[in-house]
Amino acid sequence: MGCEDNYYLASNSDRPDWMRREALSNLVRDGCVEHLGKLVNNPDRPDWMRYGALEAICAYACLGPSVTVRTSSISFGGQSLSMSSLSVDVSFLAPAAADFLIRLANNTDRPDRMRKAAVEALVAGRWSKQCLSIADNSDRPDWMRKMAMKGL
Repeated sequence: MGCEDNYYLASNSDRPDWMRREALSNLVRDGCVEHLGKLVNNPDRPDWMRYGALEAICAYACLGPSVTVRTSSISFGGQSLSMSSLSVDVSFLAPAAADFLIRLANNTDRPDRMRKAAVEALVAGRWSKQCLSIADNSDRPDWMRKMAMKGL
């Protein structure tokens, strides 16, 4: 199954949680950043799913812009996947994840907890361009700007 099918199963509240968790794992394994982002941004999804998807996107972003794999596994939602089990080229995952996280950090409609996780992952991945755009934005709260400064 591909991203679209797994997204359908993960986001379908008529399916049992075990099936939804497996579909979420498949989305992570297949590097479906766009679909994981849809889960994060959907307040109608359960918190375990939204934050699990966010953890996976943050783990991708922590690979950094140079995508030198510094870890052998990524963790999300209490699960762990080895980097070798990912079925996509990781060099595409990190930039896509960073793009999603900068949009999430700048989205004032999202909870601060999510926005904080996004900025932390950008700092940890050394995404200096994205960190600079947050730190230099006077419309962002001081806590966010100070945190982003650590990534410069």
